[in-house]
Amino acid sequence: MLWSNNKLKPLQRNSGLFLGSTLLLTMALFAIAYDAPAHFSVPRPTLLLLRLLPAIPVAAMVYIVGRHLARETDEFIRAIVTRPILWGLGVTMVANIVLNVMFSGGSAYGPSQIFDIDIFFVTAFLALLLQLRRDQ
Repeated sequence: MLWSNNKLKPLQRNSGLFLGSTLLLTMALFAIAYDAPAHFSVPRPTLLLLRLLPAIPVAAMVYIVGRHLARETDEFIRAIVTRPILWGLGVTMVANIVLNVMFSGGSAYGPSQIFDIDIFFVTAFLALLLQLRRDQ
């Protein structure tokens, strides 16, 4: 597994493990929030609360990355962490707009929101791989 690599510093390993676990928690909460109304009769206030729950692990991911960048002493590693995050955010925002217009008639809320975290991590991971390959 990538995070058990002996070449990683404890800060990098712990940040990666925390990010992975919050990603899994985010996906689980998205599944619960968007699948619950189909199987249960949920009152509107409870439904709104359920749909807000995935924001908690996403905020935790922002905190984890910020903490990692603040504690990282190597500028090269900071750049390696920062660039893929920026690419991931940019592509996620563009994809969110495009998918909302295509599938929701241009409304602010649409089915693409459940894919935002997936789009972000896939894009950030691909950007990281390309950057590491370029820097070799």
